[in-house]
Amino acid sequence: MSEGEPQDSSKFNIFNVDGITVYFNRNIVFNKEIVTLDIRRYLFTHEIFVEGVDIAY
Repeated sequence: MSEGEPQDSSKFNIFNVDGITVYFNRNIVFNKEIVTLDIRRYLFTHEIFVEGVDIAY
């Protein structure tokens, strides 16, 4: 996971959720129907967490 727009966005599914653009690699297959993304702030840092996902390789 990284912050920012990918160099080649054609390789990603793009979702806009509450004003935040999220790019998921098209090759990733999710085993769950609901994915929760959470931005957590602590002092001066921001972390993105992905919950409820089992990624099938």
